[in-house]
Amino acid sequence: PIIISTGMASLKEIKTAISCIKKFHKKIIILYCVSGYPTKEKDSNLNTIKKFKKIFRGFNIGLSDHTDDIYTSLAATAFGISLIEKHFIVSKKIKTPDEKFSIDTKQLIKLKDGVNKVYLALGKEKIGVKKIEKSSLKLRRSVFAIKDIKKGEKFSKFNIGNFRPKIGVGSENFSKLIGKKSEQFYKKNSSIF
Repeated sequence: PIIISTGMASLKEIKTAISCIKKFHKKIIILYCVSGYPTKEKDSNLNTIKKFKKIFRGFNIGLSDHTDDIYTSLAATAFGISLIEKHFIVSKKIKTPDEKFSIDTKQLIKLKDGVNKVYLALGKEKIGVKKIEKSSLKLRRSVFAIKDIKKGEKFSKFNIGNFRPKIGVGSENFSKLIGKKSEQFYKKNSSIF
């Protein structure tokens, strides 16, 4: 693959570079990049990655990160980037032209671990009860008698309340019960069915 870093490039220049490479193949990774050495977080403008993903559909988008830490790269991971380019230095004691925006071994390990955790945390787009939540469903609340309720007595906020666990009528039905007559006797602290 050809990796294109887009620091200081206009949209037209990026598209021209892609067109040149596409004459031979389409294995292109486009790195969003701010060529500040170092780049401050406030100048990173990571939201541009979303724009890159719309404009350059079909290509992998990555980040060329020139900040002096790992947080910008971690944040970019949440945008679904496929590659991170980061300057690396064996020791912070070594004086080099890029020492101010290079990460050392400890930071690199933290970056790797962090990227893996962020990627796993992104998961899938799913609304509803997740597999891991099934055992927690009992932690929802249900309607309980807060005093003895006679058969035929009307439910009111003075004789029913919402408590854990969810074993009877769910709390979402509390308002619907108010004013209705009880079809049986409920002892104080028993769940309403």
